Amino acid sequence: MIHFIKLGFAPGDCEFVSKVNSFSPVLAVAELPAEEEQEPTGAIRLVKVEQVSTKHDQNQIVQSTVIEGLHESQVRLIKFNQELDLVVSTDQAGNIEIWDPETHEMPEDSRLQFELMSETDYYTLAAEDTFALSMEFSPDWKLLAIFCRDCKIRVFHFASGRLITTIDESVEALTLAQNAEEPDAMILIADPAEF
Repeated sequence: MIHFIKLGFAPGDCEFVSKVNSFSPVLAVAELPAEEEQEPTGAIRLVKVEQVSTKHDQNQIVQSTVIEGLHESQVRLIKFNQELDLVVSTDQAGNIEIWDPETHEMPEDSRLQFELMSETDYYTLAAEDTFALSMEFSPDWKLLAIFCRDCKIRVFHFASGRLITTIDESVEALTLAQNAEEPDAMILIADPAEF
């Protein structure tokens, strides 16, 4: 069933942050600045639409909760990990936040293998002055892959926050691989006419 709702703010990236079989799904929406001159707030709104049926008609009740303080710059991406019931959001400054959709805070239970974000490699994006353009979980929900503005794919073990590997997809890296003469790089070599 499709529903159209008026939000009252400019929406950015959005993601359902409730279990698939949830009776009343919740949508996390990054709030964009209303005007170009306005500073981004980094706010995320949790929108919940409920149908109320009466004898004569049906009405929609839209509940909106604003989460502020998670991000200081514009939120770029939001993803939901269904296995651990956690949300990952990233912003324009390269910061990654992990939070519970119910409490809006980092969980203090055993779902994650760390207590502080500073114990993880999730600050790699901010440290390397880049931000996420795309983000996706592996089918088993254990890995988080992030493609960044610097043309690198970073793969993290989600629960521990450890960086597993970085794949450089930049033109410079591909050119180096194309011109390399080591046997390991031979698999990457394309016909010069195609490169």
